[in-house]
Amino acid sequence: MEHLIPEPVWQKLLKPNLAVPQCQIFGGLSAALLLRCTSPHGDLCLRGWPPGQPSHKALIQMRRAVDVAVQRQIHLLPGYRVSSDQQTWINADARIWELTYWLPGQADYAQRPASTRLRNALRALANLHAAWGSDESTWGPSPAVDRRHHLLCQWLSRQKTGQPSCPPQATNDETLLFHDTWECLRQFGPGLVQELQTQLPNPVRLHTVLRDVHAEHVLFELDQVTGVIDLGAMQTDEPA
Repeated sequence: MEHLIPEPVWQKLLKPNLAVPQCQIFGGLSAALLLRCTSPHGDLCLRGWPPGQPSHKALIQMRRAVDVAVQRQIHLLPGYRVSSDQQTWINADARIWELTYWLPGQADYAQRPASTRLRNALRALANLHAAWGSDESTWGPSPAVDRRHHLLCQWLSRQKTGQPSCPPQATNDETLLFHDTWECLRQFGPGLVQELQTQLPNPVRLHTVLRDVHAEHVLFELDQVTGVIDLGAMQTDEPA
């Protein structure tokens, strides 16, 4: 496991925080390299972002989002430890590395769905976004609408050259879904493009939003939400 961690990370991030890596964590979290660590400060998570991700601007926005949540007494996001030179991340071996607190709980909603858990998750997410919206918000065209309009136009342009073939390794269910999707695109795509075009210039309220919320990113202890993890998709967008 030691070979996974560059020497600058050991010297500048782990040793100053007395953090000792214990095991690597696999799955989810934007394909990041994750190691669980012990320390006098409690369990910590060492994260090496995928090469080229995220931008420094995005990291600063994540830090600001965590700080705002803590100021509002919302303790659902992983707080961070600083390096020996008082930075919250360091660059090493083409990755950005950070050390955050390990949040309690399990991302087990998919295995144990329940209406109470769903309500609690939605309430927690609403509280986070309300805090970010009251901290700083602007008005402008919706980035989400612009992305969807651009993507839909790309898909429709592919149909002009004929429907692509389904990958040969696809299962029968995947093949059926593939053809159903392209048929829906043919029927409804042009109308959706027009609807999106009408919405493009309309100003909406914009502030920090998570944008990537699913079962693997919400932690529970019994029915209570204990954490929200993986802020990698966070951007300024419309909360809807």
